Amino acid sequence: MPTLHTRWLPAVSLLSMVVVASCSSTPTSTSPTSTRITTTTTEIATSSVPSTTAAASTTTVVATTTTAPFVLPTAQSQALLDQLVAAGAPGVIMAVSVHGGSPTILTSGVSDPKKKTPMKATDVMPIASVSKTFVGALVLLLVSDGKVALDTPISAYHVDFPKANAITVRELLSHASGIPPLGGDKGGNDPYALAWQNKLLADLQHHFTLDELIAYVRDRPLLFAPGTATSYSNINTILLAKIVENVTGHTWTKALHDRLLTPLHLTSIFDAGNEVPKVAPVPGLFVLQGNPTVLNNADFDHMSTLSGLGPAGSLVAPPADLITWGNALLRNKTVLGPELSDRAHTIAAGGTGLGVLGYSSSFFCMFNGCAPHTTFTGFGAPGSLPGARTLLLYDTATDSVLMIFANRTPTNIEYIVAPELALIARAEKP
Repeated sequence: MPTLHTRWLPAVSLLSMVVVASCSSTPTSTSPTSTRITTTTTEIATSSVPSTTAAASTTTVVATTTTAPFVLPTAQSQALLDQLVAAGAPGVIMAVSVHGGSPTILTSGVSDPKKKTPMKATDVMPIASVSKTFVGALVLLLVSDGKVALDTPISAYHVDFPKANAITVRELLSHASGIPPLGGDKGGNDPYALAWQNKLLADLQHHFTLDELIAYVRDRPLLFAPGTATSYSNINTILLAKIVENVTGHTWTKALHDRLLTPLHLTSIFDAGNEVPKVAPVPGLFVLQGNPTVLNNADFDHMSTLSGLGPAGSLVAPPADLITWGNALLRNKTVLGPELSDRAHTIAAGGTGLGVLGYSSSFFCMFNGCAPHTTFTGFGAPGSLPGARTLLLYDTATDSVLMIFANRTPTNIEYIVAPELALIARAEKP
C-alpha cells in the first residue's frame, strides 16, 4: 500500500465547513421499458461546446458502436450536462452503459476551477457515498463465505459499540440500526453537526481511524430501536468496515483490493483516506452551510475530511471503472451471485436494500421519507462531500447503469436523471 502524504496550504479560512457523505433527494419521473442490445466497440471523439463558465468548456464523448441500431442521443444528453454547468457547476461528467455495453462518457465544463482545465472522460472523481456500495459488497461476500450472518448481532464479530448485541449486520446494511450520524441527526445545523465540524477543523491534517470515528458517536442515544425505522448514517458503514477487518484480519482497504478491485481489474479506484491514488482526483467548490462563501478544496490539506468520511465516502474512481462496478454489482450480479444479489437489491419500504438505496419517482427517497407503496425502479447510491456530488444508478426500466458527477457542492445532479433515462427509452423505440 502506498505511503500517504498530505500537504498544508493555509490559503483559506474554513470557518464552518460541514462534511456530509450523503445527498438529499429530488423528485424525478420514471422511464418506459426497453429492448436488449449488445455494445461491442468504443470510439473516442472530442469536440468543443459553447462556454458556460468564465473559461471555455470542453466536451469529450466516448460514443458506442453497437450490433443493433441503438444510438445514445449524445447531443440531447450533452445539453443536459451543459445546463448543470450553466447553473454553476464548474464541470460535470456523465457515463451511461445500456444493456451492459461499453459506456458512453460525456463531459462539460472544467475539472479545475482555477486552472480551467477541461473536464475529461478519464478524470478521477471523489465518489463520496457511492463508496458504501463497495463496503456493503465486502460484507455480503463474507455472508456468502459463511463467515458473517445477516441476522446475527454485530457483537458476535467483536464490534465494541453500545447495543452491539441488539444491532444486526442486516440493520447496518439497511440503515435500520438507529445509530446517529457523525454530524447532525437530520443532516442539518444542530449542536452535533457543529461539534463534528469543529473537530474536523481543529486539525485538517489529522488522520482518523475507524475506532476514532466509532468512538465519536458511541455515547449518543440511538435514534430509534434497531429494526423499527430507517435513518442514514455513515457510522453504519464504518461499523461494517470494522466487521470486515475483524473477520478477515486485514484492513478494509486491503480487503477492498483483494476481494473486489483486483478481481474486477479496477486498478484506478483507491481509498483516498488511506492511499495515494495514481491520479489526483479533480478538485471542486463547495458552499458553506448557512454561509454564501465558496471554497475550493484544492486550496488546503483536507486529510481530516477524507479520513473523517472513512469507508463511508473516501473512494475515488474514474467514470469507466465506476460503470464497470455498477454493471458487475447492480446489473450483472457477478459480484455477489444471483441469489444474494436479488436479496440485497430488494428495496424495503424505507427505501433501502442491503448496501444500496432504492430509486423511485422521488429519486433516492429515503432521505425525505418514501411514500407508502412506493414503486422502486432502480437502485444504487448517491453521494455528497465538499466539492463533489456523485450518483450511481441501475435503472431497471431502461436496463441502464448511469453515473453522474459534478465538482461543486451543492449541485442538483438529480435534475438530469429522469430526462436522461427518458432519452434512452425514446432512442430504443422503433
